[in-house]
Amino acid sequence: MSKGIKKIKFVPQPNEANNSNSRVSADKWVIVPANKKAHFYIKEWHADTTEAQKKGHLYWMVLDKDRKKIIDRIQYMTDKYFSYKIPKRLCGYPYYVEASMTGKPDIQFTGLVLLANCPPLIISSIWSRTRGGKNVKNTEDNNFGFCYGEEIHFHADTEGINGEVVVVEVYNEMWNGNYKMRTLYNVTVTDGQINLKIPNTSEWKSSIKFIQDNEEFYVKIKRKNGGYLRDKDGVTEHGKYLNIKNELKVVNKTKPSNQSTILVGSTEKNHQGVGLCKFKQIVITDDKNISIFEEGKTKLKRKAHTSYNEIVETIHFDFNKNNIRADDRKTLDVIASKLKNNKHSNVIIEGHADERGPGDFNLRLSQNRSEAVAQYLKQQGLSSTKFLPHGLGENQLIYKGTDLTEKQHEENRRAKIRFSVIDHDELSLIYEVIAPPYDSTNKKKINIQVNNFENKGCIGSHEKNIIITDIGQVKNGNEKVESFPVPSKQYEVYSDLSVFNAFPIQYIWPASTTPNKTNIHIHSCTYFANKNIPTVIVKTYPDVKWTLELFFNLTNDLGVKWQNLDPHEHKEWQKKAGKMGAEKRWKQKDASLGFSLKAKWDNDRRENEFKYEYETKIKKLYEIFSSIGAIADGITSQTKGCSPTGIPMTFAVKPPNINFTGDWYLAHPKNNNQVLGTHVDLHLIAKPLIGLEVTIDLLGTAVFVGSQIVGAGPGVTELYKRIQGKLKKGVKFGNDDVAFKANIDIYMDLVVTQTINLDTHLIFNTEEEIKDSKLKVEGSSRLKVELKVGVKIRGELSVVVLTVSAYFEASASGDASITFGHTINYADDKGGLYYRPILGFDGLNAKYLVEVSAGLAIKIVKDKHAVEDNEKYTLAEGNYPNVIPPFDVVKELEKLFGINANIPLIKNDK
Repeated sequence: MSKGIKKIKFVPQPNEANNSNSRVSADKWVIVPANKKAHFYIKEWHADTTEAQKKGHLYWMVLDKDRKKIIDRIQYMTDKYFSYKIPKRLCGYPYYVEASMTGKPDIQFTGLVLLANCPPLIISSIWSRTRGGKNVKNTEDNNFGFCYGEEIHFHADTEGINGEVVVVEVYNEMWNGNYKMRTLYNVTVTDGQINLKIPNTSEWKSSIKFIQDNEEFYVKIKRKNGGYLRDKDGVTEHGKYLNIKNELKVVNKTKPSNQSTILVGSTEKNHQGVGLCKFKQIVITDDKNISIFEEGKTKLKRKAHTSYNEIVETIHFDFNKNNIRADDRKTLDVIASKLKNNKHSNVIIEGHADERGPGDFNLRLSQNRSEAVAQYLKQQGLSSTKFLPHGLGENQLIYKGTDLTEKQHEENRRAKIRFSVIDHDELSLIYEVIAPPYDSTNKKKINIQVNNFENKGCIGSHEKNIIITDIGQVKNGNEKVESFPVPSKQYEVYSDLSVFNAFPIQYIWPASTTPNKTNIHIHSCTYFANKNIPTVIVKTYPDVKWTLELFFNLTNDLGVKWQNLDPHEHKEWQKKAGKMGAEKRWKQKDASLGFSLKAKWDNDRRENEFKYEYETKIKKLYEIFSSIGAIADGITSQTKGCSPTGIPMTFAVKPPNINFTGDWYLAHPKNNNQVLGTHVDLHLIAKPLIGLEVTIDLLGTAVFVGSQIVGAGPGVTELYKRIQGKLKKGVKFGNDDVAFKANIDIYMDLVVTQTINLDTHLIFNTEEEIKDSKLKVEGSSRLKVELKVGVKIRGELSVVVLTVSAYFEASASGDASITFGHTINYADDKGGLYYRPILGFDGLNAKYLVEVSAGLAIKIVKDKHAVEDNEKYTLAEGNYPNVIPPFDVVKELEKLFGINANIPLIKNDK
């Protein structure tokens, strides 16, 4: 029975890897660009695989080209894509990708060969004494003490040629032309690196004619089936220069060799031996405790290029002895701890002797001393580490001569242990904070706490201190550096803002300002070993908070219409129309604008405000609101045209009334207490965004509709207009002793207002996730019906006693609405798919009841007996459906401007 995965497939994804080479079989090979994720999925299952197995877990594996060594293995759900990305340094080598139910490679070819491409380049190159040692490449004729016969290491980082076999040519730069000294064949590029060990430099000396006190060497690297490899600047000469002085140290004929990757010794994760140097936690207290580093939880970011730290330690021996002295065991224990807890290179051990004794004897003694050191270190649990012990006899004495002290002889009797480890070049942790100004008496205090710091047996000279460097804005050499013992230190931080800043407009967006920086150094062998890189950088921003308030109102209505008004009202509405006409003619809008910008800082103890408020004609705003005005024309034209003939009515489209407030300041976002984001609170209110106001003169309507009450015939309405017009214009009566002139306006208006309001509230932090933001949008279409009733008497009177016995009561109700919408339609005769906005007025229905006092009723009605029996008399009542009938505003606009409101989305070109 066959179960499991029969075949996988490559799945191209947008903006990710595609199979870039059509010449290879898609069933076997996938060729993709570097640094692009290649996605894989199950193509076919074996017939006997159950449905439950198809919905469970499986293993995706990446193997070497021979399908023997597993490079990566990850467990996935069966319904998930597996993604794998190959960096440029590993390009050129064919990897094998497969899926397995068991986590073991299948002997059958069920996977795909994955190859990534990028241009071939030499990224960097160095010369060193040991693998991963200090770079001694230079162009200043500095030979660092190198002699012919000493072992040299060459290292190069590459891209695009991983797995290839290249040729390395060694050149000597001479005044009359460069001379090729040696050609090294079959040099393998492993994991994007070239690592050559060259022990036979003694043979170079004999090949140089007219040898100088100092000679310079470099290399060229050639592909087997191509030209010389270049760096990013197009240069083919690499490693300029290795400098060697004209001196022969030893004769060594061992041929150069490829070296395995530098990380021969690896970290023993469960080791709890002597000499651990580390801390477990760093806590910053800023209003509350923030753990910015915790062992096992904090994911540290490392520098892109790993650096190596060469460590050299020396122990000494008694005369004619090779046993490890008790006082040197501590040094070797520290070395063992360092090797156990860090990835490291081969360990080179050089044994030495003083010059007392025969040369052959001293050579053997020095070899025994180096091997004794290697044996001791192996006994500390370092059996997997590669030790390279060798004796140099008395060839490299520190002190020479026949008249040496015993102390000087002891210095010559030594063993030098040399190896390289990876420095933990973690990038600095960043903590951002807001604080008062630098000259404030109210500076902010933060506390730095280091928990469980141990440095027993530290090999990197790490002290249990908190070193604080106050950088300020930029580093200029005058920084204040202070050192404090662990576990904690309280420290003051401050921003660049001054308390005497009259108006800190340069800090209008606080996050974009340059923060003050405070570097905190806490180093150990295990974490943050590199003393040149701060462990924590505290960035301090100003504590300024901003509030913006802005209101904007248009002074004039957007559109007005009227009908059947008395002469006085007619002139008033003509003035309104005249103002609108002037706005159209001069392309400007009368507006009222208010502006306030307020800043608070220094813990809200200081503030200032910039205000600007005026009424003006703003030309730019005409274009913004002209389209709204066009809609207003469509609404008012239609409402007037459809209203019942003869009723005194006015129509006005009310302009926008907009209020905007905004608050912003720096604050920690939700679920992240280490970084600062800009907290923004925006509130936009438009009441109204646009509105339609219809005013119906109920007294005029009553006269018109109930003409039988006051008379008959079509002249009644005209009579009403004359009376009201006369009263509003004003009459003068009385004699020379008592004169009175008054404007009397008896009004009873039914006002129907349809408004569209908008309320938007947005709260977010620029550093938080979208799901944590808050957005509230409220839109409302509100109908308001109100009855305005009263008697206005405005005049000048010398001596008068006036009694008004008129009394009105009225009630009214109405209903109307505006419909908004959108439609997407398809019609061949209209050219395909098109969008059409919907804006309709749903009509106005009104009811009213008007009653007057009996005294007034007796004066205006014929049947006085009926009036005397009641305290009130119904002057008029009515029920008006379709005072304004429904209509389509968009259609009216099309008629008004001769346009088509349909917006094509997809045109039909047939």
